[in-house]
Amino acid sequence: MKNFRLVFKKIESDKKLGKKSQLPLLQKAAFIIGHVLNDLVGNTWFSYLLIFLIMVAKLPSANAGYVLLVSQVFEAVCTPIIGIICDKTICRYGRRKVWHLLGSVCVSVAFPFIYNRCIGCNNNSSTTTKMFYYIGFTLVFGFGWGSTQIGHLSLIPEICKQESERVELVAGR
Repeated sequence: MKNFRLVFKKIESDKKLGKKSQLPLLQKAAFIIGHVLNDLVGNTWFSYLLIFLIMVAKLPSANAGYVLLVSQVFEAVCTPIIGIICDKTICRYGRRKVWHLLGSVCVSVAFPFIYNRCIGCNNNSSTTTKMFYYIGFTLVFGFGWGSTQIGHLSLIPEICKQESERVELVAGR
């Protein structure tokens, strides 16, 4: 709560001093819109994955739980590593944008496969086969989701000089 008060005071002092936003409105809008895909798929992921795997994919509850557990543990391990690598990336397009793009591509490719029946599986396919099919795509999704999150959030301090602008961007996403 103390940090919130400090940030709020900083924003108020910026306004009193007449500091105008240095970030163009179009760039602010593009930044905010740049995270819509990740938010949509993240909400779908946490709301419906277990239901889909049990009711549609016909995985037993324990196996559906393993799919989610493995993907979440993988993402928990991957995300800090992605952050470290993102900080060390050198690219002409910027080190953050590349990770945001890579993550968006991974999420866009993996997501439809996660929410479809196992391709190549039939009624005789084993539960283990189905489980590994979904684990594979959820790992790609988890890596992509973390890459998009890190790439997008780490852009904020690089494009904003004023703390009030940073707060505005975070609130907008």
